[in-house]
Amino acid sequence: MLISDLAQLLRIKAREAPAFMLERLVRESAREFFRKSRAWRVDFSGAITAGSNAYSFTQPTGTLVHDIVYAKLQTSNTNLAYLRDAGKAYVTPDFESGSTDSKYVTLVDNDTFELLPTPTADDIVTMKIVLSITRTATEIDDAIVDEFEDAILDGALYRLYEMPQESWSDIKLSQYHLNKFLSRTADAKLRAEETRTPGTRIAAFSW
Repeated sequence: MLISDLAQLLRIKAREAPAFMLERLVRESAREFFRKSRAWRVDFSGAITAGSNAYSFTQPTGTLVHDIVYAKLQTSNTNLAYLRDAGKAYVTPDFESGSTDSKYVTLVDNDTFELLPTPTADDIVTMKIVLSITRTATEIDDAIVDEFEDAILDGALYRLYEMPQESWSDIKLSQYHLNKFLSRTADAKLRAEETRTPGTRIAAFSW
C-alpha cells in the first residue's frame, strides 16, 4: 500500500495539514513500530562462497534489515551466533587464522552482513531477519499493512495531535493514541516472538 494512501486516512483529523507532512508522520510511525515490535520477519537464504565473508541482502524495495533473529549454515549444520558488534568476535589476535568454521554473523549495515571467521567451504546460509522501512520509502507491503495498520495509524495520530499551536492539536488525544500505539507494539512483539502464535505475516525471498 502506498504511504500516501495511508496518510489520507489522517486527512479527516487534520484537513489543513499538508500531504507531505501526513506522509512523514505515517513513515515515522511505521519505522518506529517495525523497529520496536520486530514483527516484520522474513525468511532469507543464499549461497556462501569459501574465502568470502561479506554478503548483501536483497530485500524488497524501500525496506532495510533491522535485525537478525537467527542464522544457520545448512551444509555444515552450524547455528551462527548473532553479534551486534563484529569486534567482539575477535577475542584473540589469531582469531581468523586459528579458526576453520564460521561461528558468527553480524550486520555491517542495513543491507550487508558478514560471517566470522571467513568461511573455508561453500555453504548455504538461511536466516530469519527483521525488516523496517527506509526514510524515503513510498509504500509498505499490503499484507503487513493489513496486519498492523491500526498500530501504524495510532503512531501517526499521536504525532499529529502533539504538534503545538495547530488547529488539530490535542494533548489528550495524543496521549490516547500514544498509549494505543505502545500497547499494539508490545502485543505485536509478543506474538512475533511466540513462534506458535499465528498472525505475523512471513514472506520469503533469496538473492
